[in-house]
Amino acid sequence: MVISYHLQHQLEIDMEVGDSAPDFELEANDGTKVSLKSFAGQNNIVLCFYPKNHLFACPSKKVFDMAKGVISVYDEILATNSKLFAISIDTVESQKKFVEEYDIPYLHLSDTQKDTCKKYPGTNIAGLAKRATFIIDKNGTIKNIFRDIDVKNHGKEIVESLPDVLAQVSGSMRSGSTLNSAIETMVNESKGPVGQEFALLLKEQKMGISQQDALENLGERINSEDVDLVVTAALIARDVGGNLAETFERLSIMLRKKIEMEGKIKALTSQGKLQGWVVSMLPLFFKDTFMIPIALAGIFGACFAVVDVFSCPSGGFISDKFGRKNSLVILLAGAAIGFLGMSMITPEWPIAMAVAVMMFSSFFLGSAAGCVFAVVPLIKRRLTGQIAGMVGAYGNIGAVLFLTVFSFVEPSVFFLTISGGIAFAFVCSMFLDEPSGTMAEVMPDGTVQLIEVH
Repeated sequence: MVISYHLQHQLEIDMEVGDSAPDFELEANDGTKVSLKSFAGQNNIVLCFYPKNHLFACPSKKVFDMAKGVISVYDEILATNSKLFAISIDTVESQKKFVEEYDIPYLHLSDTQKDTCKKYPGTNIAGLAKRATFIIDKNGTIKNIFRDIDVKNHGKEIVESLPDVLAQVSGSMRSGSTLNSAIETMVNESKGPVGQEFALLLKEQKMGISQQDALENLGERINSEDVDLVVTAALIARDVGGNLAETFERLSIMLRKKIEMEGKIKALTSQGKLQGWVVSMLPLFFKDTFMIPIALAGIFGACFAVVDVFSCPSGGFISDKFGRKNSLVILLAGAAIGFLGMSMITPEWPIAMAVAVMMFSSFFLGSAAGCVFAVVPLIKRRLTGQIAGMVGAYGNIGAVLFLTVFSFVEPSVFFLTISGGIAFAFVCSMFLDEPSGTMAEVMPDGTVQLIEVH
């Protein structure tokens, strides 16, 4: 075990695999007293630590969502002669209400003194337990620890790691390893949530759960289409035979391309979302700032969209004339300056000047969007129509979302935030590597085609 000195000036113990689990006695939501020593020689113990039931940064729904994976295999855990408990610093009454609210089948223990939390996962600067799960065997030895669970990004991190995981497992299987042996090798070399989830898959099998059920549980815990695809492929190969190593290798390549494609589409659609936000709020901005009739404010606000009709084609023309990267850098700089000017608009400004600054911003933002569309064919030429359609369609989403977002911020803050975001995009665009000459694209039939880039 490792001793660490925290900001609270208290000694805390960081438990490690192989350590003897410290005993504790805590009151459960049903009023009973639960101690670790009472299960010695009888049951394996699973301890799930989490910060708090009702907290702004960790609302109860979020805590329950985290527990779904545990609940989905709770019966299987019980079948292996194991007991599971959740522990937080909440009071017994809070634990009782939380368990009843979400109909959770296992006991929640109250550690209001924080002694047990400090012994096991440790506490943060706010005095709340860190997220962690401890697996303890009948002899009281810690067999596994899952730390630093990121609830929000847990699934995302796993999905993004899948291509590398599949490639590693495929390589091991080509060397003669079984599926479980290949997964075990990957787990030993992997860090983060993906390693933890596959480690749990192996542990379930060691506890008597069939490989099929363990794979299905993996899919249910992560709840991702990509993971479901991997699980389905493994189950089909298991039932009907086939080269699973080759299947995983192909899945790895496909998922890697899918993640890359999604990232490019997300980047391309951000421009359209931003335009939607601005257009949706401008009439209210002019009405409230200059105290003019709503009809006139709507006309001024519509000027932003009218300019966009001309600016987008202009951006495409500029991109073709002077190059995609150089054009994008200059136009983003102009847009950042324009929105910085809009953040400074006050009722003392001449309304004509305010409209002029708005149209200046619209031109540069729209032209930058035109430059973005010029990049679309370079993603995958065969899907140019599909990708371009998605780029355009996503711009409408922001207009709807902003109706809620705008109610929480002042217009000046909103425009300043936009300016900062565009400035960040400006910096990023300076590192773009614009393709030239030819680029290779793999066609559906497996052939490689060289495409000239102008």
